[in-house]
Amino acid sequence: MTGYDALRVAELMCRAYQADMENFLTLVVLPANKDTLIEAMDMARSCLSERGATGLWEHWLCEDIACDIHFSGVDPREIEHTLRNTLNDRPVDLYCAPCVNRQKRAIIADMDSTIVTTETLDDMADAMGVKEAIADITARGLRGEIEFEDSVRTRLKMIAGMPLSEVNACINRTAFSPGARVFVRTMRSLGAYTALVSGGFTLFTEVIADKCGFHEHRANELEVKAKALTGEIAGPILGREAKLEAMDELAAKLSITRQDFLTIGDGANDLDMIRSAGLGIAYFGKPILLEHAAASIRYTDLTSALYFQGIPASDWAADDWIDV
Repeated sequence: MTGYDALRVAELMCRAYQADMENFLTLVVLPANKDTLIEAMDMARSCLSERGATGLWEHWLCEDIACDIHFSGVDPREIEHTLRNTLNDRPVDLYCAPCVNRQKRAIIADMDSTIVTTETLDDMADAMGVKEAIADITARGLRGEIEFEDSVRTRLKMIAGMPLSEVNACINRTAFSPGARVFVRTMRSLGAYTALVSGGFTLFTEVIADKCGFHEHRANELEVKAKALTGEIAGPILGREAKLEAMDELAAKLSITRQDFLTIGDGANDLDMIRSAGLGIAYFGKPILLEHAAASIRYTDLTSALYFQGIPASDWAADDWIDV
């Protein structure tokens, strides 16, 4: 038997053993916190053992950064709740769930403060000198204190007259969140359908979707006259309900169910799609989202969404991946 054959046999045996386990617990840290991960794993083993879990098979997804512990016999929700309290704000992201249907077949991602680092409307406001006033409205909307549609209309009126040249400059300054492109491109390379669905604007999503590797993008279309923004939306506003509708439309198109989706976002506008998907992730989410999300990323980056699905770093697409 060659060395490659031996590795392949070992891999298949590991997968067979993993398949016998009912649940998994994933623990993830940033590279600088590898010592914290070892401590968290010790806590997790104790937590599982004390509650009578069986199996306790460990599988590294990335050495020193992400590890699975597979187990049976205990409710994963109880384990996650107990362990999160035990960790006491240590910088560890975790997700605990049944193993069934773990790797998802489609993703829907929010754009602002999720796939990109900022709120793009706030960035436009900054270029127009009205960021402070607009940012407060943005924050209230993300917390669910005001209706999203109202917040969009109010904020857009404050940047009416902004030249398209300034908008394009904002687009060029927009930065991806850490791990965003690897996350999207890996999912696509593994056969998942990828959609960027945003309450932002198509002028941004068109560029971001192309650079990140999404199959499609959906967002609001800004009304433009004389090469400047009018402060109005061309058509109905894509908000919270529209994101859920997008998931159902894609499910019908792809012949899959809501349970086959991974959705990810940060604010109240993402709530319906987050709590309706098979795996809804709050990315540095507002409290209203954290209450309902199946999982959350609080300390690490968007590649944790891959680890949560059991996808090891060895299977990731490169940051400069190109679809051929």
